[in-house]
Amino acid sequence: MFANCSESVIDTEIEQPSVMSPADDTLLSDSLKNVFIEDGYRLALESFLSEDPANNNIIEIPDSLFKDFYNGLIHIYNTASAERDSIFDRYFIHSAPEPVFHEFIVILDSTPSWLEKWMYDITPVGNQLVDSLLQNYSLEILSYSESTIDNWLLLNCNQFNNILALANLFKELDHVTNVSPNVRGNYDGFWSKDIQAKKENDSIVYKFIYINDEFKSIGPWYFSVKYDGEVIYRGKSMNLE
Repeated sequence: MFANCSESVIDTEIEQPSVMSPADDTLLSDSLKNVFIEDGYRLALESFLSEDPANNNIIEIPDSLFKDFYNGLIHIYNTASAERDSIFDRYFIHSAPEPVFHEFIVILDSTPSWLEKWMYDITPVGNQLVDSLLQNYSLEILSYSESTIDNWLLLNCNQFNNILALANLFKELDHVTNVSPNVRGNYDGFWSKDIQAKKENDSIVYKFIYINDEFKSIGPWYFSVKYDGEVIYRGKSMNLE
């Protein structure tokens, strides 16, 4: 006896994967892989900060977000197309170096005792907050300079974090008057190369930007990467808003 199919069939939607499928990065050199890792973290941080203003105060970047954006980039890198070659081989387009991840500046009105101990590698330094930050984020002093106006402490964190949220914790310390990420290079508000990205329901859309020395835009190039790893070139005209 056969069951009535009209009664037994259950209507279901095919569930889309919620995370980007892993991409094969084994053929990348260590140096190139590191560049893509930084791209992935930067796109993840930008996405994370845009989701909720409260995320500005969270130091750790969600690992799941990083993996989504990183694997999507590698899926594009592994495709074979003239557009892909222009982006990665001809113009070497990667994310603009802001937001920064590792270095930040702490400005003080004097040299507190915890800083003196830290400079002489005496740990713990006797300040609960500083000792906690040293333990959790492996901070190191790159330089320290004193003047009659103020003192500048340049710190480095080797991890990929929301560096502004980390730096802002130092504002809770006595004698700290200001903090800021250390943006290197000749930055005047303009980068000639950049990657932007936005998550959609079943994919991530990437925009690759290049502006040459004559301020002429070459591109942009848009790619969609579905969560199953399928890469689709979307052309040169699209809105990520």
